[in-house]
Amino acid sequence: MHQVHTPRQMKQWIDSLLLSNVRETVAQLHHALASHMQLPVDNADRITLLETYRDLADAILMSYDDVTLRTLPLEPAQRGQLSQSIAEIFLTLSRAYHSVIERAQAAHETPRESAGLLLATYRAVEYLTLAALYSCKLRADIPAVVWRDSKQLYLFAEQHGVVGSKVRKAVGHAVTPTIDNLFKQLLLFAIADPYRWPAVEVHELFFELETCAPSATFTASADVSGELVYQLDMNNDAAPHLPVADTKASTVRWLDCAPVLAHIKQIDENSGSSTDAISHEREGRLLAEFAKRLRAPRTRNAPRTATKHVARIAISLAAELLFPV
Repeated sequence: MHQVHTPRQMKQWIDSLLLSNVRETVAQLHHALASHMQLPVDNADRITLLETYRDLADAILMSYDDVTLRTLPLEPAQRGQLSQSIAEIFLTLSRAYHSVIERAQAAHETPRESAGLLLATYRAVEYLTLAALYSCKLRADIPAVVWRDSKQLYLFAEQHGVVGSKVRKAVGHAVTPTIDNLFKQLLLFAIADPYRWPAVEVHELFFELETCAPSATFTASADVSGELVYQLDMNNDAAPHLPVADTKASTVRWLDCAPVLAHIKQIDENSGSSTDAISHEREGRLLAEFAKRLRAPRTRNAPRTATKHVARIAISLAAELLFPV
């Protein structure tokens, strides 16, 4: 990759990448991101450069799924390493925006005063959520850093009074997003237990939950109660879980999902008068299934862990040609 210093040069370089050449594109992106982290530019220019990656990140999220990776002539271990490398792209982009925040803090800037810094905080959280989504699409564990860093960024935004502020520079959303709603969307996604959903529906489920997130209540008050309340410790790298009795830690927050059920019910009622029946039917089915799982939460007996069990299956030559492993 030749050195680029302007958004225009960056856009031209990104447009020249061949998404079909997965391994080469991923390698080039990691090299480019490492180089751009070292560029001697101010925060405003750094954000502008990083924003040029946005469309490419969406394309990677959509294109480099498990089906695509399985078509590559790779051993299972190599394919697993490649998928981890792809997920790392989202984490690296998050870290790049995080570095903007750190530089701004050193200069005594705050996201309340700077729309660019507010955008950087939002993007840092957003790329963490995309890393979680990509991992779940490939049936991999959500990286622990997703929970650790997203909680820290949420608390940072909360400390500066912008957690509920509209991020107007983040375009492409039906409703102007906020860090609060984005974080609640991630929590709802984890509560939905995406590993129990068909892989082809995980992506769509994540984005449907964007419409539900504003209705969820996320609070530090321990007064909330009910069967649909989940607990989250903001001081560790764990996902939300069912409440533990007599929890009094000051770092604990509660997510009340009861209003989400009311919101989904309202969507269902409104869909009857919609002219876009097909779209609402699919949206309604996904959210109805999510609501069903909320009403009957299933708990695991133990945390998700990798196993070393190997299943060996004998298949015919004809089947192997149709379904390569």
